[in-house]
Amino acid sequence: MAERAMILIIEDDEDTVEAMKITLEAENYRVLSAFNPDEGLKKARDERPDLIILDVMFGKKEKSKGFDYAIKMKQERALAPVPI
Repeated sequence: MAERAMILIIEDDEDTVEAMKITLEAENYRVLSAFNPDEGLKKARDERPDLIILDVMFGKKEKSKGFDYAIKMKQERALAPVPI
């Protein structure tokens, strides 16, 4: 049996994460989630997902931190090949 592809969702809205998780797991993906970019970066480093779904707007002031974290991930040799 082939190993299931792993998707990491980095999103601060819990309802959105849950909806995506239900949909992706129904298609036989293994889904991890993180609710802030720092936690997401740590999980990406530790788990090495096959795909990252990254929210670009975080926090009450809707700052575009997600773009900063996408750049950080692409600058790391181990994470650079992972599609975001």
